[in-house]
Amino acid sequence: MNDLDVVPAAVNEVLKHLYPLLTANIPEVPERELRARLSPFVQAACFSHKAFIYGGSVASDLYDLVDSDRYLASIMNKPQLLIDASKSVSVGYDNSLDSRTSFQEARGPLGELVSRLVGGNSNGPDIVIELWKADRFNRTHISRPNFVSHVIHNLDECIRASGALVAWFERCRSFLQDETSSLSLPRERECLVNGVKRTMFSYAHNFTRIFRDYPLLSKPYNEDDIWEEIALDRKDRLSGIEVPVPKVPIPPPFKKPPRRQEDVSKIPHKYFTIKPDDKQSYKATLSSIDIVSPNVSRLTFSFEVVTGSTFITSGFSIGFRFETRDLRHPTSLIQVVGTAPNTIPELKEFTADECDIGIQVTFPEPQVVEWHFRRHLRQVLTGTRFPTTFNLSLSVQHEGDITARISITVFRRPFFITTKTCHNSTYTPTIIKIQKDSEGPSNTSPADHDVDSRAVARLISS
Repeated sequence: MNDLDVVPAAVNEVLKHLYPLLTANIPEVPERELRARLSPFVQAACFSHKAFIYGGSVASDLYDLVDSDRYLASIMNKPQLLIDASKSVSVGYDNSLDSRTSFQEARGPLGELVSRLVGGNSNGPDIVIELWKADRFNRTHISRPNFVSHVIHNLDECIRASGALVAWFERCRSFLQDETSSLSLPRERECLVNGVKRTMFSYAHNFTRIFRDYPLLSKPYNEDDIWEEIALDRKDRLSGIEVPVPKVPIPPPFKKPPRRQEDVSKIPHKYFTIKPDDKQSYKATLSSIDIVSPNVSRLTFSFEVVTGSTFITSGFSIGFRFETRDLRHPTSLIQVVGTAPNTIPELKEFTADECDIGIQVTFPEPQVVEWHFRRHLRQVLTGTRFPTTFNLSLSVQHEGDITARISITVFRRPFFITTKTCHNSTYTPTIIKIQKDSEGPSNTSPADHDVDSRAVARLISS
């Protein structure tokens, strides 16, 4: 990979020195002749551009093949990915060969042409290169001998480095054709493959800038046009070559590691405890999970809410927001389908405390439910208390694992001006369904027998 960056760099150096001559009116270098001799060089740069794009596609396919962690990689059609990688190697290799050949053909005529700038008068006036690039004006003075030697050196570098690009595709082809090769790599090596993908596409992007900086040598650059050209080039080249069938073994499908006892928390699970000061305390515990149907879970939370000053506290709200980290089942599919308690009589069944306050349940979104506990001014004056310990029950319809974010908001009215303080859960455990023995094969190990057999909660940092 070390020499591949030389290709766009050397192409840029050649064009940076020769492009201004197209409008310089130098007798030794007629504009029409220079343009004709630059044409195969520019064509070689186009071949290199395509080769690097194909190289990025090869690295992208290989990364998806070796990636053992991402869920998306686990559901991809890896046999097809392997064939796609082999096709990209073949057309990329063809472009790299054409690139090297075109650079070789352009080297002699261009070298002879720029040598005329020296002729028999090596002590002639310096060449002044004036160029607008990236909205900046650059002026460079360079002696004629140095000008010629610099251009010829970079012409040679284009040939040498394009050979390294050919060799890179040859190594990729050898890897895909080697039955002893392995697509199962350590995690740090997988990251290296992803780094190759970014590097190849960055070199391709360098050619994008080159074509934009020197517009007189090629047609106006357009992002959509190049991808259409790549598609046509790929189709045309694949019609004339036989793509070898890859022989490298495909790694087995991704499987999640078995859950260990230390990965899970027993039910009941302490969700959070918050003590803002000596007079306030807020506790939430996931008391139980009942799987009432294949896609509906009933969650019961127990709360301890001590709001501090009873006289100025007008109420509090408890909100639940359900989300998922499962890419197969987006959060939009989650829906709260049942709640309790919903009325004052029902509330008395969920707490042992004496209370006679207002209760309201709202659903701002399908995945969000909020309980609002309120006291009217009369209840404040008569000392009606809020429940301190109570339970809340929710039935949630979901396809995959879910998380629940909890917030407790306290409303106060000091001096008849309402203020609120919100306390949010710091961690969001993932609620994972585990099949009962009667539902099918169990994922649990013998060590899991003292964990609720229907569901567990695994702590995952929010």
